[in-house]
Amino acid sequence: MTTIRRGGPAGPASSGEQASPAPRRPTTRCGTAWSTPSSDAPLPADPRLARELLDGLAEAVVTTDHAGIVTLVNATAGELLPELTPGTDLARCAVPALASAVRRGGETFDTEHRGRRLRGVCRRLAAGRCAWYVRDATHPELPHGRR
Repeated sequence: MTTIRRGGPAGPASSGEQASPAPRRPTTRCGTAWSTPSSDAPLPADPRLARELLDGLAEAVVTTDHAGIVTLVNATAGELLPELTPGTDLARCAVPALASAVRRGGETFDTEHRGRRLRGVCRRLAAGRCAWYVRDATHPELPHGRR
């Protein structure tokens, strides 16, 4: 009889000892096994999947092209920052703290907007593009700041 150890070599079981089954990998609520992330793995080419993933985030996501023009907003951004739509010049947008951060080349902003406390951070992307990730921090004791 052979035993199986996770992360180690298989070996003989001592006499009279039952081989224990290999430990089960944790699963997500969707039933898929966890896997090790790999930046080398190919990304799905399905734009509907990308949209579903972005719209499922609790954070607002706003991307811009190299000129600072909004190219994408997810559903949360549509709720928290309805003034931002594709084609908006972020440096001239109707969210003063965000527009100011963009104009000065800042990477963060913190503001009150439409009765909510918002905190944003910019991540530089390839080809001069940017992604702004904005959290609702109105009620920090609640998940994602929302009531």
